[in-house]
Amino acid sequence: QCPDCERVTQDGGGRAVEVPATIAERARCDARVLGRVDSDGDGHTVPQPTQTIPAPVRAAVVARDHGRCRVPGCRASRWVEVHHVQPRAQGGRHTMTNLVSLCGGHHDAVHAGRLQIARSASGQVVFTHADGRLYGAPPRTSDERHEPATAAARVDRADAAHMDLSLAQRIERAMRPVTRR
Repeated sequence: QCPDCERVTQDGGGRAVEVPATIAERARCDARVLGRVDSDGDGHTVPQPTQTIPAPVRAAVVARDHGRCRVPGCRASRWVEVHHVQPRAQGGRHTMTNLVSLCGGHHDAVHAGRLQIARSASGQVVFTHADGRLYGAPPRTSDERHEPATAAARVDRADAAHMDLSLAQRIERAMRPVTRR
């Protein structure tokens, strides 16, 4: 990105091609950075690529997030990328509390502005739509998963089981071969 005009180019096919700033932002988010490799004849060697997120930190984030996208309701475990909650350009650091695993689709949504990520005062990751609405429901706590069913829920389940049994009996009768006497 040019510091004077803020135009962004990507080298391709031996020439600089102008690209939208969002493309460059997405590429810088979690890229191996080389810098410019075309020397102006000064004989400098190409620098070694540097990983923006240190490998041990990246591995710890992926392990913490169980190798899955952290967006509520998303269970993607392929092509998971590590994203800075507070962008590096805004002072974000390579820390566990500032990094989150996202699938490619949700990572694109963040950089396109359709999905926003923040940390609550308690340190929880909060996902919101661009208009500020919460994205999905927060995961249930372990206590909520093991609550006993209410009496109303038991009645509903009993009714459903009876209806299923009744339907199964009708289907079974309809499937019996007809016998003639």
